[in-house]
Amino acid sequence: MKRTVADRLGDTARRARDLGLLVFLFYSIRPFLTKAGIGLTPFYWIKESIATGTPPDSRPVPEGFEVSIFGPEEVALIASHPERAKYVPPGYVSDSLRHGDTCVGIKRQGEVVASSWFSLEGNRSQAYPVKLQPHEAYLYDTYVFEAYRGRHLAEVLRYRTYDILRTLNRTVLYTLTVCSNTASLRFKQRLGARAVFLGLAVELFGRYHTTFILKRWPETPQDECPRNSPTAAPTDR
Repeated sequence: MKRTVADRLGDTARRARDLGLLVFLFYSIRPFLTKAGIGLTPFYWIKESIATGTPPDSRPVPEGFEVSIFGPEEVALIASHPERAKYVPPGYVSDSLRHGDTCVGIKRQGEVVASSWFSLEGNRSQAYPVKLQPHEAYLYDTYVFEAYRGRHLAEVLRYRTYDILRTLNRTVLYTLTVCSNTASLRFKQRLGARAVFLGLAVELFGRYHTTFILKRWPETPQDECPRNSPTAAPTDR
């Protein structure tokens, strides 16, 4: 069905509401900066903490689904899925396995329906590369295929990942979420995560990379992860 001007205006208004006006304006001019060879990516560095011990499951696995650690066969299926091609470059998923990271996934009747990764070594993103301490882990690339969304599978994956990391004594967890990924930010809010800082990754002409810390929030138990605007404290993947 052909989209009308009113449909497009409605989409624009919803995006401005979800992102916040300043962030929306930034993302509106960002394509022009990219064409000029200037890449700017605002992001939140987010912290999640898990308690020691073995608390009861916070989100049960739905009937008919099973959670396991994925190996090369499942990872290859994820890497070749056309739905992932819209979000990550070729080889991204396979590279994660080659670097020794762990993929926790969900299947239904043998079909891969969701996956999430963690690293015990560090974050390799050029936006904020970091080495981890022995009690830390980095969580990334949680993805639920579109046909299976709305069943809280991302939360199921997260809590099973917590269980695994708890046995490894990795209780301080970090994630990096770009500001435009409002779905990821809302998800991390529900988990009780908090924003550590707002950063800006800068890439010039595909060759030079640097990162600026725009705002840092004090570490208090009441802090939560961001909602919309980087100008609101504390308000992505």
